[in-house]
Amino acid sequence: MKRKKILIIDDERSLLESLDMFLTEKGYAVQCATTAAEGFEKSDYFNPDATILDIRLPDMDGLEVLEKLRRNGKKNIIIITAFHDMDTKIKAVKSGAFEYIPKPIDVEELEKAIDRAMKHW
Repeated sequence: MKRKKILIIDDERSLLESLDMFLTEKGYAVQCATTAAEGFEKSDYFNPDATILDIRLPDMDGLEVLEKLRRNGKKNIIIITAFHDMDTKIKAVKSGAFEYIPKPIDVEELEKAIDRAMKHW
């Protein structure tokens, strides 16, 4: 059985490293990107089964990234953010986010969200 693939797009390198290690240990193939531009590029060739996306990126708003990924046919996009407010959460869900998780990330909550996303599609 082929390993499920997860793309993480977040400019916080320490978070990327810890999520990469955690998800790799759980058996996923993981790719990381620190900018929206790098995320789009990796999304195209890596073709992830799920994407973990920060709402604040240095080169583009995360909601715009979410919308563009959805237009490109990507599903299972989990939004993570340290700046959570109800307005942003509603916009993210309306734009097609599968899940919305506040930082600091509870890895068990994230793992459950990924499991739900993988079963959903």
